[in-house]
Order: sequence, then C-alpha cells, then structure tokens
Amino acid sequence: MHIKTAWLVITNQCNLNCSYCYIKKDEKTIELKLAYKIIDKIIEDPFFKENHIVLFGGEPLLKTDLLKKIVEYGYKKAKIKNKVLTFSAYTNGTLLNKKNVELLHKLRIRINISLDGVKESHDQDRLFKNKISSFGTITNNLDNLFKKYPYAMVHACITPKNVKYLSQNIDFFHNIGFKRIYFHPVFSLLWKTEKLKILSSELDKAFIQYEKLFKKEDLIYLNLLEDYIKSAETKDEPLIPCLAGIQNFAFSTSGEIFPCHRFVTLEEEKGFKKIKNKYKLGDINKGITNIKAYNDFIDLNCGHDNNCKKCSTKSICGSGCYWENFHENKSFFKKNKTQCTIHQVINTSTKKIINKFPELSKVNLSKKFSDLNLPPIKD
Repeated sequence: MHIKTAWLVITNQCNLNCSYCYIKKDEKTIELKLAYKIIDKIIEDPFFKENHIVLFGGEPLLKTDLLKKIVEYGYKKAKIKNKVLTFSAYTNGTLLNKKNVELLHKLRIRINISLDGVKESHDQDRLFKNKISSFGTITNNLDNLFKKYPYAMVHACITPKNVKYLSQNIDFFHNIGFKRIYFHPVFSLLWKTEKLKILSSELDKAFIQYEKLFKKEDLIYLNLLEDYIKSAETKDEPLIPCLAGIQNFAFSTSGEIFPCHRFVTLEEEKGFKKIKNKYKLGDINKGITNIKAYNDFIDLNCGHDNNCKKCSTKSICGSGCYWENFHENKSFFKKNKTQCTIHQVINTSTKKIINKFPELSKVNLSKKFSDLNLPPIKD
C-alpha cells in the first residue's frame, strides 16, 4: 500500500445534522498516538515524495487542539524525511471564527467549506441538531475566511430538493466572494424525471451566467463547467479511474483503513454491518489484510462495463464513485445508474454552451486557483 493522499478522520462528532450526510455521527475521536502512527506510516513510505492529508470529520474544528498537534507533528516528521507534506480541512463553516481561521492559516492548512447556497437552498438539508438554521452562522464567518483565504473552495451539494436554486446559488457564491465553486450532485437520493429536467434547465441558465462573467474577465472556477470541458477534450484518451484504494486511503478514528472517506462509517447503516469485510481493507497495526478488496480496487476501471466505452462522460466519471456503486448495489463493479444519468445531463448542457460560446473551452482555472488557496510548505 502506497499512500499519496490520506483522509484522516479526526472525530465523528459534528454540530450539524445534515440529512444526506454519509458519516454516522458518534462521540469517537482519534487518539493522538494513533494519529501519529498513521502519519508515520504515510511519511516513511518512500514511494511518493509528496503527500497530502485531508483532515476530516464529523467536524474537525471541534478538535482544534488535537488538529494542531497532528499537523505540527506531520510537518516535523516530513522535514526529517525530506518530504513535502500538505494539509487541507473540510469544515461546515460554523466554527470559522477569527481565532480558528488564524490558526488554520498559521498551520498552512487549505480550507474547503460546505455551504449549499442561498438560505432557502442551504436550509433544506444543513441544520443544527436542534433544527435551527446554520446559514447565518456560516455566512457571518465568511469575512474571517476571505481575509486569510480569498481562494477557499466552497462545496455545495445538489439534491432533488434544492436543485431549483442552482443558478441562483452560483450568483450567490460569486457575489459573496467565492472564486472556487464546486457542486456535487447527491447521487444516492431519488432523482425523478422532473427533477432532472430542472437540473438541465438550471445548468443552462448557470452557464449563460458564467459566460457573462467570462466576458468581463471576472473569473471563477466552476467544476460543473470546467471539469466537463476537460472530459470532452479527453474522451478518446485512456480512462482514469478514481484512485481510492490505490493511492488514496482513509483512516477511521480507530485506525481502520478504508478505500476512501465515504466507507468509514458505512457499517453503521442498515444492511452493511455484516459485509464490512467486503470494503474494509485493514488497520494501521496489521496493514492491508483484505487482499480481495484491495485487488478489486487495483483492477477497477470502466472497461468492466461495455456501455462505459461508448459513454460521452466516461472521462469525467472514471469508474464512477465506488461508494455510490457499492451503496446502491453492494458491488464496486455494478454502476449506480443515477450517476450515469446526472453526468450525462451535465455533459449535455456543457456541450450546448461550448457550441454557442467556443471561447469558454479555454477556461483552465482549477489548478491555478487551487494553488492560490495556500502555497504548500516545502522546507
């Protein structure tokens, strides 16, 4: 097992109760010695000269003292081994007060914040545990965020309930100062035909909005457009599957190893506890013990499904999301068809706007803006 990117679950605790969240919340928090052991495993492997650790939860900012010690140890260890180590954190934004933002910036941790758009959209799914809106708490913290992180990434989920706000949400994110906007459709929900039609219509409106910004050189990274443009350009190139379970791994609060962060608490869901051995790869003490699952991830690619070879979105989805496949079908190899359908809807809208405004195909902001989020430490 060679690890390039590791998702380290700091805690399963969270102060929100998002309806679509796949992490099952409890009081578990990683022990510091265990976190150090995981970092040792990552850094001491000479296969990659650079490593990245994603600090994840739950809500990792509930444990800032622990987070600080983990990051400082990681940098110290990387320096000894003459390696480059970078960190990022996923946060729901409710705890991004001035003190926490300054701490994250001092520790050189890149920030990704979850916010589902305007209040009407966000409050569909992302409430505090007492069912009170989290929108105002998060947006009130954005001034703190942008002072230190002008290129922070906002992650927004698209659901059947909030899809009607999609184009409005892009305007909202742009107007409040986000330069990097990443939308993720929640494939595991029920997407009826009328909701897919709304998605298509909203995408068409959103891309027209984007074209107007592009003409004014008011540039933002929008994954729904840029990533799908790249997909179209690479349609005849070899498929690149998700690297989960190959170069990217996740570690639970108890040190168990999973192919990605989405599998970490899957056993808590009904119907999955008895088949944990199909996706849990091992633990930090014994290493990879589930050779069957490990080999499955090495072997996975779209070639297992002949329909994928003809698909116009095969480059954007790779083999699809393995968690989505497994969650839907209890198999990594059998596709979650909702993924396919939604990718095709987005791809169709992308093609329409590119045919109308070919100059948009020149947009290439993903890496540039990511690097500006926070330069990595190299000493």
